[in-house]
Order: sequence, then structure tokens, then C-alpha cells
Amino acid sequence: MPSSNRPQDVWKKASAGQPPKRPGQRTNGGAGRWFLAAFLVVAIGGAIAGLLFYLWPDRPPVLLAIPVTAYEQQDWPPNPWGEADARACLERLPTDTTQTFQAQEKQAILRELNRAAEDSRGRPIIVYLSALGVPADGKVYLIPGGGRPDDPGTWLSLDEILSPLRRATAPRLLILDVAPATDPRAVLVSEDVNDALDTALAKLTDSGDLPFFVLTANTRAAGANVFRPLRRTAFGLALAQGAGGEADGWNPDRKRDGRVSVRELATYTRELTQYASIAAGFPSQLPRLHGTGADFDLFRVPHDGPSPLPTMGDPEPYPDFFQNGWKDRDTWVADRVHIRAPRLIHQLTLTATRAERRWLAGGNSDAIRATFDATVSRLREVRPTLLPIATPIGSIARVQKPIPKLAATTDALQGAFNRILESPGVERDKALTEAMKAAWDKPVDTEPFDATAAAIFAFAQNLEKPTHEQIKQLAALIAGFKPRPPRHAELLTLTLIGGLNPDEVERWPVGAIATLIQVARSAEDAVACDGRFLPWIKGDLAKADETRRNATNDLCNPKSLDRMRRAAVADLESVQKGYESIRAAVGALEIIRGEYEETRAVLVDLAISFPLEVMPNPEVVANMWGPLVEDFLRVQQLLHPPPEPRLPDVGELGRAAQSLRADREELRSALKVPDSGSIRQYETLLRWPNWSQTDRMKLLAQLGETERTVTRKVLDGWPKEPPNREPAVIGKSSPQVAADTMRVLRRELAILRLVDGPDAVELATQLDRLGPDATQPVAELARKVRTAMRRQLADVYRAANPERQAFMGWAVDPDDVPAFPQAGTPGSPNPELIYQRSVEKDFHDWLAANRYAVDAKLFGASPLKPLQAAAIGYRNIVQLYTDPFR
Repeated sequence: MPSSNRPQDVWKKASAGQPPKRPGQRTNGGAGRWFLAAFLVVAIGGAIAGLLFYLWPDRPPVLLAIPVTAYEQQDWPPNPWGEADARACLERLPTDTTQTFQAQEKQAILRELNRAAEDSRGRPIIVYLSALGVPADGKVYLIPGGGRPDDPGTWLSLDEILSPLRRATAPRLLILDVAPATDPRAVLVSEDVNDALDTALAKLTDSGDLPFFVLTANTRAAGANVFRPLRRTAFGLALAQGAGGEADGWNPDRKRDGRVSVRELATYTRELTQYASIAAGFPSQLPRLHGTGADFDLFRVPHDGPSPLPTMGDPEPYPDFFQNGWKDRDTWVADRVHIRAPRLIHQLTLTATRAERRWLAGGNSDAIRATFDATVSRLREVRPTLLPIATPIGSIARVQKPIPKLAATTDALQGAFNRILESPGVERDKALTEAMKAAWDKPVDTEPFDATAAAIFAFAQNLEKPTHEQIKQLAALIAGFKPRPPRHAELLTLTLIGGLNPDEVERWPVGAIATLIQVARSAEDAVACDGRFLPWIKGDLAKADETRRNATNDLCNPKSLDRMRRAAVADLESVQKGYESIRAAVGALEIIRGEYEETRAVLVDLAISFPLEVMPNPEVVANMWGPLVEDFLRVQQLLHPPPEPRLPDVGELGRAAQSLRADREELRSALKVPDSGSIRQYETLLRWPNWSQTDRMKLLAQLGETERTVTRKVLDGWPKEPPNREPAVIGKSSPQVAADTMRVLRRELAILRLVDGPDAVELATQLDRLGPDATQPVAELARKVRTAMRRQLADVYRAANPERQAFMGWAVDPDDVPAFPQAGTPGSPNPELIYQRSVEKDFHDWLAANRYAVDAKLFGASPLKPLQAAAIGYRNIVQLYTDPFR
């Protein structure tokens, strides 16, 4: 029987010719069967392992996400939606592979980086770090939570961030989402931080010193491109979608394998960030991938497919505390608080705009409110103390206009006025007495009878040809008010005339009574002014007062000859013109000071916050700044008290005031709420703090509507496949950053110049010496200017006397010296009002001593009882003006 290939047959052939087995001895055939069985088990196990390797994901990477958003220094701008972007990345991995991101301080961040690098246990490492960044001294820095604007030692250098990851051996990816911190309140830089970052990383890559991948957001200098309806930035949105599986297949071969590698994620994020930015009307943003090493997988595509795009959420209602803050600001401006205390308004608007900006950037409303309320509540406590200066009222001219109850009082006195106009007689006198008694018994206004005094004197002024009899009856009307009659200086002239002998008054030249009344009015009108104007008017005022009192004495003296009386009336007519000249000068000074103070109230905002970049012709608008500064300086010099008393040139004051107003309003009129615009335009416009509440709400509404429209457009057109092209290369932002820095430096130096700030002239000279390409010297000068503006100016202010503080207070940053009381800061936090009160007291002391006391002395020496009575009235005014100034 022929041999077969069956196993038993093979076994037989293999055993032929072998010696016989000993009892208990195994044959080779048993070992073969065991070997075959083992081989089959290993083969099946390998197949199962391979299947498991394919079906189950690789060991997931370690993801460390650190968004730095809690900045202690309020000067730093917000890091928009940094935490939301970080959370979106964390959601792409199992929770046991992610690490918390509470680290905000420099040492804590470095500690977390070192721990991630050392504890990866061979797993890939992904570090997502989002923070503000600045370039300085040729290096790139990220700003930790405790970073101080004027201390680079508190910042995180790029090398400090890269060093821990260099020591790691596992595959690793560093994602840097660096938001430029080019806000003038923080630091001024001469180049874009992401330009500097790109240059530094490219240099390290070329030299082989970056043995891992670094993906940068490459956010442009204008700031992050934000989609508030999605609560993400463009970069964060693209990164999360790529990590969620959509980046699978974004490789040169367009092959999908269920995984997302580093290069696929970078390609996807690069393309989709650019797409979202352009589609939304934002500036172009093109992330960059740096470093060397083999590509490796980061994420698995979920079993149910890539993560869907986020949906638009309902907009968060505008917080009530903002609404109340802006309402307060409008009310305070309407009450002229910005003129009396510009620092208070400045701090309120600064606090509100900064808090609003943080809210728009995704900050926590409760935390923002706590910070906002802490400052604004203190300002609200100060506000009631900043009432308008209540000057002692010794004349009708000084009564607040419009005079309360004037119309009603005039109506109540009209019966007496009508009787006074009638010819004297028994019936008339009886009716007049009854009319006067009615006015005395039920006066419309009470002591000090401001409305009564104004109504009576206005009636006397309007008499075409006033007679002694009429003035006598007006004097009687004045005397009847209880508990004591009105004591206004103008009324003393009526009382004087009414008390004179009718026969003596008959000897006066025609029109003398009317002249005396008009002179009394003009004399008081001339000094119804801001006490700060005394240095200009006191010389002419003293001469006019001397002429007035001597002429009045000569006119009333019964021993005066007719020619002396005529000369006295001529002097009175002349002195009236002198008083009117003083009044005209005072009026011009009031106008120009008003324009000066209106401009002063917004000058810092015009210098720092004016949104030039959204103007249709930014260069034209920028050129308006120079004339405004020069006009402000000119007005400031015109308002400097003259060394010797002299009336100012009214025409020159008028022209200077008009020019300053025109320059200011031309700039302000350039800011209008547009009917349509881009998201970035509305964001930029909202940084201007001087919108009315109505305009601000309109801007916010248009911003919200535009954002939702644009976001829907971006989501609807979201690309699903890689394009057949490379995104266009974006030019560097640094040239524009340098130009912007130079512009801001000139404005800040102008502010220093206007308040005689520290080193203003020397710093301006240094700026003029810089050429267009002097990048590093610009950065150095910017730090010097910031030190002068924020530290040195505040120190000078604290050490200054009240007058100096009032001169420079508007320019001192309220973050450095708050507009509410603070321990360690001498003097009032709002010195303008305190200084003006002091000046007003000096002014009234001068009037008491040099006008009314002299009037009282001269008239009191007369034997005439009417003049003596007038002297008593002037002494009362002296007492009023020398009492403690209220």
C-alpha cells in the first residue's frame, strides 16, 4: 500500500529505523503537536492584538491647557475668550488625560510645564498656552497673571516656556495663542509680538534648536478675531474643530485614517482660521507651525464622526451695573461735574469702558461687577461732595440764574408796581399801601429774598424816567419785608435815592437817577464772575469803584455846586462804560475758560482712546490733533494771570476760544455711530468713553446684530475639504505697530507738555531724533514715556501744592492717584474744586476789603442819614463776604 501524506503516515515514516522506545519515553511526534498548537495560539493572539490595535485608540496624549485671563494689573487688556478656547480643546480628550489650567502666576505656570514634561510616561504631550504677549529688548514675553507693565522681570520669556519641553523625550506639541498687548495703558511696543514670535521660532527651527512642534495663533496686532455668538476666537474655533476630527485627511494625499496628526491639525487650523477671519470681515490671521521632528498622531476621530460646529448661543443681556454706570456719567456731565472735577469723570469712564471690554471678551460677569462696583461705589460717595461753589450773595448779579420763583414774585409785586406808576394822591397812596402789605404778608419767596430783590430792581431799571417819588416808594417796599429786608448791593442805591430830600434830588441833572441805577447794576455785573479772573480786573475795578463812590458822594452832598453835580453825573456815565468794559473782559474770560475746561475734560481720551483706525481718513483726523494741542497751550497761556493787573484783549480771547472749540468739535464730530459697519469697527468705537448712553446702547445693538449675521455666514460656509491652494502669506504688522506707537508717544508727550510734566521737553527731543526705522529706540523711549506719564507724574502730583495739583490733576491717571480718598495720598483727590474755593475766598476777601468796606467808610462819614444807611448796608455785605466761605 503506497505511502500517504496524512499526518499518521508522516509519523510512521519519521519513526522507521528508530530504536525501540523505552518504557515511559516520549516520542518526537508529541512535541510537534504541542509546538503546532502553540504556534496557532500565537498566530490567533497576534491577529486579535492587531485587530485590537486597529479598533482601540493609541494611548491618548497628555493635554495641559493654561489660559491666562486673571490679570491683577488693570492696565492689561483682556485675553478674549481664552478660557473658552482652552475648554474646547480639553473636551477633545478623556478627562483623565487632561490637566487643570488654574495656573496664572509665573512660577505656577513653569511648575505645570515641568510636571507635564517629566510625567508624560512616554505619551505625547500637548501644551496649550494662551496669554497676552509683548516683545521687549529683542525677546518675546508672555504675561502671567501677576505680570506688571513696568517690570519685565515679572513676565515669562519664550525661552522659559520652551526649556521644559526641550527636556522631554516624548512627542510634543506646544500651541501658543498669544494676544498682543499693544494697549497704550499697558505698554507701548515698536513691533508686533507675533511677528517677533514668528521670527524667533523660525530662527530656532533653522538652527535645529526646536526639536518639537510649536503651533502659533499668529493673532494680528489689532487683536483677536472674536465670534461672541460662539464664545470663541477664530483660532480657538478652528483648533477645536480640527482636534474634534475634522482635520483628518488634511494632508498632501488627502487620505483619512481616523486620526489627526500634528501636521494635519496645523494645516486645518491654519486654513480655517484664515477662512473664518476673512469671511467675517476681520483682518487676516494665518497660524504658523514651527519646529522639527517626526509627525505624530494627536487625536482620534470619534466613532460617530467629527465633532459638529458649535451653535450660536443667546446673547448675554447687557449688565444692569453697566447701564447704571453710564447713566450716572451722563447725569454727572449734565451737572457739569466733568468741569468741576474732571478726574472723577475720567475714572468713572475708564472703569466702565475697561469693564465693558472685559465683558465683551468673555469675562465672568460676577467678577467684573465686583471690581466695577468697588471703584464706582467710591466715586458715587465722592460725587455729592462736589457741589457747585455757592458764593456769598451780596448782589442780584450773583444770584443763580435762572432765579427761582422770579416770575411768580414779579406777578405778586405787580399790584404795587402798577400803583407806583400812578400819580401820587390819597386814593393811590391808600391802594399802594394795601398792595405793599399784601406782598409783605404773603411773600412768594423768603429770606434772602433773591427773587424779590431782582423783581424790584428790574422794575426800577425799566422805568423810562424814574422819579424820586417812585424810587422812594420802591425803597419803602424793600424795607417792609420781614424778618429783615433784602440786602443786595444794587438795592442800596434805591434806598439811598429814596431817603434823600426831594428838594435836593430836584437839583440833580436830568437823568441822574437813571444813571445811578444803571451804574449800580453795572458795578455788580462786573464782579459777578469767577474769582480766578481777579488778577485781570482788580486794577481797573479799583479805579472804577473809586470814581463811582466819589461821584455818588458829590451828587448826594447838599453842599455840592451844580457844576460838581454835573461833573459827578459825567463821571458816573464814564465809569459805567468802564464797568461794561470789565464785564466784557470777564465775559470773554468766562467763555475761554469754559472752552478750556470742556477740552481738558476729554483731552486725555482724545490722546489715548480716540479710535483713529476706524476713521475714513485716519491721517486727516490725526493731523487735527496738533492744532488742538497748540490751541490748548495758547489758551492755557492766555489764562495764566498777568504779572500786573490789566484787562485782557477781548478779541484775542474770543478768537482763541473759537479756534479751540472748533478744533475740539471737529475731532469729536468725526465720531458718529455708523448705520452699518464691521465687527472690528464697532469694537473699536466702543473703546471711546465719551459716548452718551443712548449712542453706546445703539453701538452695542449694532455690534450684536452684525456679529450674529457674520457668524451665521461663517458657519454656513464652513469648508469640509482641504482647498487646492496654500493660503496667501500675510504681511507683518510691525511697521503699522511702530507707526501707531510713534503717534501715541507724540500724544502722550503733548499731555506731559501741557502740564509741565517731568522730562517732557527732553523726551520730546528724543522722539524727534528717532528715524522711521529706529525700532528698538522707539521701544526704549516708550518705556520712558510711560514711566513719566504713570509714575513720575503721579509722584509730582502727590508732592504738589493745591494750585499745582489743580493745574495738572486732569492729566494724572486715576489708576495711579484715584479720584476718591486713598491712604497715603495727600490733599484732595479732586483738587480743582478745592483750589477754586480758595480762589473764590480770596476774591471775596478782596471785594470786602477794597470795595464794600471802602464804600462803607466813605458814606459812613457823611452827615446825611441816607448815606449813613447805605454805609450800614455795605458793612453787612462786608460781613457776608468775610464770614467763612461756604
